[in-house]
Amino acid sequence: DDGRFRAYHDALFDHQEEAAQAGGFTTQMLVELGRSVGLDGPEFVRCVEDQIYERWVEDATLEASKRGVHATPTVYVNGRQLALVPGDPNAAAQLRDAIGQPAG
Repeated sequence: DDGRFRAYHDALFDHQEEAAQAGGFTTQMLVELGRSVGLDGPEFVRCVEDQIYERWVEDATLEASKRGVHATPTVYVNGRQLALVPGDPNAAAQLRDAIGQPAG
């Protein structure tokens, strides 16, 4: 990942809506997003084109689904899923309250 995993992750997250409108991330979109964060070597392009991590993504998606994660962001505290709404001014207080509760 040439030390750019986090930057690539963030770029993917930032472009989720665009990908959803396109029916998912295309190979071209993945390569272009990689280039935008400095992943422009032939190894990266080959990795994307050969779908090296496809199985890992499928397994992670399945496991997340089993745990009730169907969207991002999803937040768990002490084993409990919080129903936080991005931009909700009460979200920080809800999170603080959840952190103060014992695991259940």
